[in-house]
Amino acid sequence: MDCDIQVHDLSQQLSTLSSAGQIQVTVNCFTDSPYRSLYKNTKPAEDQARRWRNELFEAERNAKRKDKFNSNRDLNLVKNPSPERPASEIDKSGDQAGDHSMIMLAEWFLFMPKNFETEYLFKLCPKGRHVCVVAREGRTDVYAKSGFLIKSFLSRLPGGGLGQSSMRMYRDETVLDCIMIDNRKKVNQTSSSSESTEVKLIFMVLDLIYFKSTSYDEITFFERCEWMENYHRPNIEAFEHTDPVQFKLVPVYGCDKDTMGSMFSSPPPFEVDGILFYHSCVSYHYGQTPLVGWVKPYMLPDWFPFLKGTLHPIYLAEMPEDYKDIATDIIRHRELTKDYGAPLQEKIEGEVTSPSSSNQPEDVEMADVC
Repeated sequence: MDCDIQVHDLSQQLSTLSSAGQIQVTVNCFTDSPYRSLYKNTKPAEDQARRWRNELFEAERNAKRKDKFNSNRDLNLVKNPSPERPASEIDKSGDQAGDHSMIMLAEWFLFMPKNFETEYLFKLCPKGRHVCVVAREGRTDVYAKSGFLIKSFLSRLPGGGLGQSSMRMYRDETVLDCIMIDNRKKVNQTSSSSESTEVKLIFMVLDLIYFKSTSYDEITFFERCEWMENYHRPNIEAFEHTDPVQFKLVPVYGCDKDTMGSMFSSPPPFEVDGILFYHSCVSYHYGQTPLVGWVKPYMLPDWFPFLKGTLHPIYLAEMPEDYKDIATDIIRHRELTKDYGAPLQEKIEGEVTSPSSSNQPEDVEMADVC
């Protein structure tokens, strides 16, 4: 009883601070336990909200600066990406150096941002490995989040080597943020004596960084999705049955209640690892950002109570038997990541001599979030 009173007082204090403009943390009031996430997760949520405001301010300021620059140049197409920087010169922070490190990572979704329904978009994140795909000079390389080269092959991406003239493959470059799905075990299990025609490697494209020697990392996520969906889809998804790999775009959806209710009441088109919530203004930059949130599927009813009763059972299939609440489950995930990652890091430091070393473990990282 005393605990409930303390938590209620804490909730009132946070509400007072929020109304005064000192913090902007909106916490859902759950039917079964209104303050459970607030009580265990207040400080991380406040910190994330503070960083969210700072990064959003910078993103909006940069967007306004770019719009003003384009306006001064008398350009009508202010959404145009930048053609001046080659992919090989863009680094982790979006400036100069190795493109293989360019992966933007989400953070756990710890608070409900202001104007979430109108300013956010979401994607279902497939089960697989988060990688960066770089196609140039007639080959396609796949890099892990840590920057290790893990695979090379030919693809039909611009610069990737398949179905392209020498001039095109050396002139065009492509960099994509993808989830790599390895179907080799599935193919081996289902194929008989005859050769299976199923693609063994599928790359589900989450984001667009660089395409046909044009940089997209400085424009907003909303604009990057427009370019992928409306202009670059045919080139990204170009495929023939003899190809070693296939690329598919992951659809993007609005975060309004009608869209979310419709989407999550039906089974997903692929195995889902989690849901990614992108602020529509976020530019692409290396590392974690509070402008991209991540939740596991079974957490959806806690954050979005209107989904209770309509959420398709498949989204709850992997809920742990001892699941209590979001905050406790995030701690569990972080402990698993820490326990799993430490011995692997020791192995990597002792074995790896180069990014493409044959001693490199197949999977050297277990991400806290996507």
